[in-house]
Amino acid sequence: MLDFGHAREWLLPRLKTPLTWIYVTIGLALSAAAGHFLQSHFLAGFEKAAGFSASVVEGWTCQRRKASIKLSDQEFSVLVSPLQGDPNGTQTAKIFVALAGRGDIQLLQVCQSLQIHIGDEYVTEQIKAVQRGRDILKEWHADLILFGKVVADTSLHVWTINEHGGCDFSAKPVVLTNGALPGEFERETKTKLLGAVLKEIAAACNHDDDMNWDLFKRQMRKLTVLMSRSTLDFQEDEQLQFSTSYYNGLNLLYHHDGDEEWFEDASSFAKFEVSKGRTDFQKANAMYFYGRALLSKRLKTNDVDALNLSIKVFEQFLRMVHEPEWRADALVMRSDAHKLKGDAELAIRDLDEAILLIPASAPETRRKALVARSDAHKLKGDAELAIRDLDEAILLIPASAPSAPETRTNALIARSDLHSLKGDAELAIRDLDEAIRLSPKNAGALNSRCYELAKIGRLELALADCNESLNLLPNDPATLDSRGFTYLKLKRPDSAINDYDAVLRLDPKQAYSLYGRGLAYLMLGNKDQGNQDIAAAKAIKADIADELARYGVK
Repeated sequence: MLDFGHAREWLLPRLKTPLTWIYVTIGLALSAAAGHFLQSHFLAGFEKAAGFSASVVEGWTCQRRKASIKLSDQEFSVLVSPLQGDPNGTQTAKIFVALAGRGDIQLLQVCQSLQIHIGDEYVTEQIKAVQRGRDILKEWHADLILFGKVVADTSLHVWTINEHGGCDFSAKPVVLTNGALPGEFERETKTKLLGAVLKEIAAACNHDDDMNWDLFKRQMRKLTVLMSRSTLDFQEDEQLQFSTSYYNGLNLLYHHDGDEEWFEDASSFAKFEVSKGRTDFQKANAMYFYGRALLSKRLKTNDVDALNLSIKVFEQFLRMVHEPEWRADALVMRSDAHKLKGDAELAIRDLDEAILLIPASAPETRRKALVARSDAHKLKGDAELAIRDLDEAILLIPASAPSAPETRTNALIARSDLHSLKGDAELAIRDLDEAIRLSPKNAGALNSRCYELAKIGRLELALADCNESLNLLPNDPATLDSRGFTYLKLKRPDSAINDYDAVLRLDPKQAYSLYGRGLAYLMLGNKDQGNQDIAAAKAIKADIADELARYGVK
């Protein structure tokens, strides 16, 4: 067993946001995990200043360079702006020496000198520099621009802006304090500078509606090529941070478009780290992300083999790791795999252990685990225990959090469903009233309340909820079924048949709609069609007549 407690502060926030975005950047390229991949390439380039001539176009004036050079789409292109306070260009040239490789990074010095004047207008100067840097990147179709200044003690302050418009731009520069910066950087300084550059290259913090997915894919492919060629000798925490970033970038893309390429990249690198990683911590980190990648594949492709392998990988991981919060996170993910297999007992066992491991200082993590265990209890058929977990989970939602209304709404809807399963429509409606108060445009909550109201005979209110839900989410089959049920109880069979027809066009084996339409046809005197639909519904769900009879439909 390993004791990973010392790494908790930096690692856990990254592990907990798979879906939530951290620097999606350089991962492998700089990971010690890439160990044998790159040592010979990048470090050889560092030790031989002559090597950088292959990546840097020399002997051109700025204007001729601008007119004649086309940057490659296959390699990272890094623009270097002349450093402020470096009139002879000697310190700028040393940046090239530090970043030079053998085709992994394409470097080009631009004419424009970006500057940030530190003073009273620092924020304004920063904004101007970011905008100007964005314009230069668009002009050159480059990935990143690096700029900075030589300060009084001859150290360098270096800033970077990425092609996404500086979404990961930091007000704090990387400071390189090597005195006059001798012609050969020390290894640590070279690593620090290259790390600062690559850390920005694929930053994708704007992964929302305006996310440039094509750009992000292109940069992640470049990172994959880069990491397969080179590595740097980072400290363990830096190596893990970079590889974690890379895994999260691939996971984000895989969930976005389901392209097998991203899964293969993640699994290949994880296997490499497990076999070649120089520390057990690094190997465990890779195993964790390999398990997550396999679970993601099952969710995307229904691959049963991937699901079974994910469980085995998490078992190996848990045998290696002592650190409580990291174990808890893996147990929650393994419980997801057990639930996908339909094994509620094993899922609950994992979640019981995970919840015991989660400290009081992590209420959000505990809340998510409680919600997961509630789902497992529901899968097992124990609505009472599922409600109990949701009761506690709802109490843990911080009222001041920006996401609190949405989070609370989802939990209330889930609890209302459990009350409904227990046959308590009034408690279900009470939760749905609160959910709709918090989120009045939530079509799912309106549909659920429509159905619960119809069950207890409050039909006009039910119809109003269903209509509002369909205004928000037109042609939703679940809501059409609920409204058909409401029309049926209102003795409006023609309207009920219209809604049930719409559902059955999408899903001909929807038992509730088949049964409801059968009853509607019987109301109209069409016994043949009515009995045919009812028989088809019972063939799908044998107890459907008894269930709906409890709600006055028979």
